[in-house]
Amino acid sequence: MSHCQRRIEAQRYHDGELSPAERADFERHAAECPSCARELDELRRLAADMRTTFGAVGVSRGTVARWCTSAREQAEAAALIRLAVSGMSAAAAILLLCSAMLWQAWFQPAPATRTDLALENLAVIAPNEDIGETSDEARLAQWIVADLSRAHGHE
Repeated sequence: MSHCQRRIEAQRYHDGELSPAERADFERHAAECPSCARELDELRRLAADMRTTFGAVGVSRGTVARWCTSAREQAEAAALIRLAVSGMSAAAAILLLCSAMLWQAWFQPAPATRTDLALENLAVIAPNEDIGETSDEARLAQWIVADLSRAHGHE
């Protein structure tokens, strides 16, 4: 069963909302399109059933028209709400993804440089070992290690 893109025009045609040119164009289209012709027949049948039902209960045409307008407005509002919820869900997913990426970038330790590794190696060499001529950085690293060792009772 195919669904024509113009089927939605059947409601506007049935309700008299199309201009005379649009009305003539839709009539030509519905004569050739079984999907639109079925939709229009269904609308006409539904309208006849409503007239019979509401006429028997004494509901005026104006009241029925207001109900139909209200139902259409509610359907449009529901569609807008679904669209807004979808948009907010997508925005929340993007925000979550960006937050995770930023968290990883901020809290991941920076890779050690060659200088950092060299200083760590020099710092763990015991101060009384002969390492030849030492640089100021090497002596500083050994001093820090020695000071920390004394502070924690490791002589």
